[in-house]
Amino acid sequence: MNKLKIGIASFSHPMVYGTDSAREAFVLNEYRKMSGLIGKAGFEVLDSLGSLKKNRPRSGIATNGQAEQAALWLKQNRAECLVINLNQWTNPHMCVLLMKLAEIPCALYVSGGVNYPGETTAAAIWASAVESSKALRCCVMLERFREGEFNELLKWMTGSAAVERLKKSRLLAWGGSYGANIPYTRDDEAFMEDLMIREVIFESEEYLTGGAKKLLAEHPERISAMKTWLSGNGVSVDYDAKMLTKDSFDMQLAQYLAARDRLDHYKDENIAAVSVKCHFDVSTECLGCTECMIPAFLPFFADAEGKKQIMPTVCEGDIKGAMTSAILGIVNPGVPPLFGDVIAAADQYVMIANCGSSSVYWAARNNSVKDVLSKVRIMPQLHGSSGGSVRYLSAPGQVTAARLFRFRGQYCMYFGLGQIEMTDYCESTHGLHWPQTLVNFGIDHREIFKTIPCQHMVLTEGDFTGELEYYCRYLGIITVRCDDAESLKAFRRHIAFGE
Repeated sequence: MNKLKIGIASFSHPMVYGTDSAREAFVLNEYRKMSGLIGKAGFEVLDSLGSLKKNRPRSGIATNGQAEQAALWLKQNRAECLVINLNQWTNPHMCVLLMKLAEIPCALYVSGGVNYPGETTAAAIWASAVESSKALRCCVMLERFREGEFNELLKWMTGSAAVERLKKSRLLAWGGSYGANIPYTRDDEAFMEDLMIREVIFESEEYLTGGAKKLLAEHPERISAMKTWLSGNGVSVDYDAKMLTKDSFDMQLAQYLAARDRLDHYKDENIAAVSVKCHFDVSTECLGCTECMIPAFLPFFADAEGKKQIMPTVCEGDIKGAMTSAILGIVNPGVPPLFGDVIAAADQYVMIANCGSSSVYWAARNNSVKDVLSKVRIMPQLHGSSGGSVRYLSAPGQVTAARLFRFRGQYCMYFGLGQIEMTDYCESTHGLHWPQTLVNFGIDHREIFKTIPCQHMVLTEGDFTGELEYYCRYLGIITVRCDDAESLKAFRRHIAFGE
């Protein structure tokens, strides 16, 4: 995935005041220092000052014309958020002009200490930006940071740039929504497109079922290559005489390859996540075979045909689940989001076990194909007419869990920080055949049971709660922390009494 694009800018002392070489050198040095830190953190830095005329008398933006030129350049280069480095008094109206013309999330970063303080300027810019009742959201949600808060700025950059990245992206749903007769998997797609995503595309499952049949008839060597790749990397396949037969497994692999081929058709369309509607349509009727290899291997970085793009994938036609996966895929690129059902909330953990598969990456949580796949076992599926399911136990480590949902017509995000704890498979019908992920949120998990907004959740590695806070804040999405007992109790009161 391409790096998030962060625009940076800085302003000089107003032209009405004098300046000197030391002041201008300080402006430029602080700007370059910030650029280096942002680049080192893994972002693509868009240098707006570098776009201006060379040999200017002042290092930073100093005129309205320069502010306009910088804003145009940032738009042309598709900046996804803007950080303005402030270290002295400057013209607030030029900063506001730049923000309004750029039309992307903006933050003010004050550096320079007591010699060149920027706090007064930041306060004046913020007040000027929000003065109008019709102020753009990039002005109203203007964040302010000081030296010493650079790590917090990084979280803001990731969360706010994800807002812009996803507004340029699309979701692709094969077979529609309302999977397994679950009403909440639907959404108000027009509303979602207004707020979060460029477009939600619905396609017939025929693109996958028909594509799979064609592959089996015309290119069986691709299915054979997948089976060789799986066995060569240590995947065991427990065939039986009913569900997981050679024919049904070949069909499942053909479905996966058909999905990959269809995504090639959309390679220039910024697809951020996909959804399949397997159960019951495909699993019992269209093909009579589950699609479990699709959510297992689309969100993985390789297959028999080489390295490939990680594609966040959900099933049961869950549109909000796909959107949650897309968000986590943007804020933590390189890590395939895990999608699954919350099966149980025990004292020690919350068990997530999807109905047939989740991204195989989580079996080892590293970039070694053999290490991952050697921990994966394909077993006969528990439902549908035929097919296999993917069994593994997610490797231990810190995770962020999230779920976008709607409550009384308003979008909310249920999320928190947890820890996957390595144990044996749970003794349950799901434990025998499905992937399991056991997460401890550090609270009484009965609160999870009483407040979880649906049975589907999405995970990514590490702590990205701060990035999600900023993402939600910018879009006006209500946040509910599932790792905070007080937040969950407040949400329960809100459900009951509207508090």
